[in-house]
Amino acid sequence: MDKRDRNEQPPSRRPAPRNDAEDLGMTRRVPTVRPAADKPSAPSGRRKAAKKATSTSIAVFYIVTVLVGVIACIVAFAFVFNAVRDGSQEPKPSGSTRPTPSIAATVTATPEVSMAPVPADATRSVSILLAVNPNNNTISVYDATNDKPYTFEVDGTVELKDKFGQNIVLGYLAVGDVVDITMEKETEKLLGIQISAQAWTQTDVTGVVVNAAARTVTIGNTTYSYDEHLLAAYKGEPFDITTLDPAHTLTICVYESRLLSVEVVRAFGFINIAKNDDILSGKVEIGTDSYNLADIKEPIKLPEGVHRVVVTGQNIDRFEKEIHVVATQTADVSLQDVKMKSGMVTIHVNEPDAIVKIDEAVKNVREPFLLAHGEYTIRVEKAGFEPYETKINFAEATKEISVTLRKIVQIKTFQIYTVPDGANVYVDNAHVGVSPVSVSVEHGQHTITVRKDGYTEVSIPVNVNADTANPEIVLQPVQPPEGTDETE
Repeated sequence: MDKRDRNEQPPSRRPAPRNDAEDLGMTRRVPTVRPAADKPSAPSGRRKAAKKATSTSIAVFYIVTVLVGVIACIVAFAFVFNAVRDGSQEPKPSGSTRPTPSIAATVTATPEVSMAPVPADATRSVSILLAVNPNNNTISVYDATNDKPYTFEVDGTVELKDKFGQNIVLGYLAVGDVVDITMEKETEKLLGIQISAQAWTQTDVTGVVVNAAARTVTIGNTTYSYDEHLLAAYKGEPFDITTLDPAHTLTICVYESRLLSVEVVRAFGFINIAKNDDILSGKVEIGTDSYNLADIKEPIKLPEGVHRVVVTGQNIDRFEKEIHVVATQTADVSLQDVKMKSGMVTIHVNEPDAIVKIDEAVKNVREPFLLAHGEYTIRVEKAGFEPYETKINFAEATKEISVTLRKIVQIKTFQIYTVPDGANVYVDNAHVGVSPVSVSVEHGQHTITVRKDGYTEVSIPVNVNADTANPEIVLQPVQPPEGTDETE
């Protein structure tokens, strides 16, 4: 509790002064006096009436006290508000200076600004300060109203004021300030300088398009004109406005439809995003802009400063990095540190209709498929072929697996007999011996051929399987030509 709280009591605990009570028509409560013994006591009705009157008086006192307190607070607030406002408009002391503002100093129209009337023999125009020299008391301006440059001597008769009409000194002014110049019509003698409230400033401007041939600057749907008197600078140095890029961040000062000054607050540099074909459906976010990683073919143009680059994709963890962009320079963003969380797997099988299972889940092997990183068992099966199975620890962005299924070979051994014996036996045109002969062949379709001199050659197809019996082939003698003696 502060000192005021300790010394002041709330109204409910402070007795009302006598004079206040009388002025308000209130009945003041007096101490109880014991009546003399020889005097009769007051009737009970009178005591009740007195108590009721006393309660009413206290209630009225409380209400009046609250009202007085509220009024006092309002008056105090108004007094403090006016004091603060008046203090904020106090002119700077003689000889004071202010930090040099940007060349497009903020000049905003204010309803409270009242311009002094212009004498009949004088003119007033909006101008921009091109040079201020307090040492020899001179200024150079460009008169935007009359499209004319001037150099004035500022002597003791020239009134110098801020936009609120408060007196200032010459050192208060800075290059780029937009001022109202008052001068005599005939002699063009400077009469007064006041920081103007007629021009306006816009900050954080981007997307500017310059038409050097037409000497115009377009921002959004608005076009402004400029001339050779335009002040354009970057970091205090002159700047060629024709080299402006939409990526520049600007502060501009405008009078009517004329551009008076341009300050490049932030120029631009570049960010080069390293290409990474292993990232699936990659997205790059820089501020509010979003790009498809696969579509980025050249460095991205950005205002100088710190930018947060975010890269996302189906098979990577979110990647974030802060990049400091320097004007006209290129900063590289390497994606080698991107942590992969899945990748594309391609399985090539020599038998297209084989079944491929990854941890018992059947996969279509005709196209690559996305697989999260981890350990897996891959099994490839097809009827009549030996199954293929392997384990992999998948941690790459892409992986190709080649599988060659081997056909299961089933052999059947059986005897081939001929009548008569002694014939040469061939299986699939390969000589296997003289009958009777034992042969072993794979299951499937084969051709057995038997040849013996003096007998007709015999070829028969055989579908060999587990149930194939021992074939017996009967040979037929070769018939002699007609008219030939068989005994010869």
